[in-house]
Amino acid sequence: MQIEKLIMKIEEVLMKYLLLSLSMLVFGSLAVGQSQSPPSGEEEHQKEYNKRVTKDSLFGVYIPKDVPDAFKQLDKLIDEASKRKFKKYSEDSVKVFGVKSLGKWMTINWSLYEGSRLVANLRGRGLYHPQDMALFLVIGYYRKLNNLPMEEEKRISEYQKARHDAFIAEKKKGKVLSETVTKKPKPAK
Repeated sequence: MQIEKLIMKIEEVLMKYLLLSLSMLVFGSLAVGQSQSPPSGEEEHQKEYNKRVTKDSLFGVYIPKDVPDAFKQLDKLIDEASKRKFKKYSEDSVKVFGVKSLGKWMTINWSLYEGSRLVANLRGRGLYHPQDMALFLVIGYYRKLNNLPMEEEKRISEYQKARHDAFIAEKKKGKVLSETVTKKPKPAK
């Protein structure tokens, strides 16, 4: 009988602890979300973007100023064994897995979606989509490590064409929401 009461008491304490933990998690995440709310309009977004592109670091992470600086940072961050392994892949493999791993890291840490001074530099070169920016940087770094020609203008042009072609293809798949047929007015006699 005593053991049953003790077990019930332990279960009661654990349940209270669980509920308290869950409520702290939920309300804590709500509080964080409120303190970092996204810009509410285009003007506020542009104002925030303009602030971000002048900073050399965001949230404690150094943001490269341009492509050579990005490569210099990657040289510091990536150990030699990983570089050797990365160099051995084909460029096509790097396009697939490199963008999903290293490119994802760049996208998050160098704020390719939100905007940063690196984004401003890449936009000035004709790259506007964060995925294209990440691909450009990953392939460029791969080419640097393998002493291959960078062909930056050619690659930028290819990314722009691919992005445009994808836009046109998506537009063609669109559905007509409504269609109105109007009759020509009869000429006045």
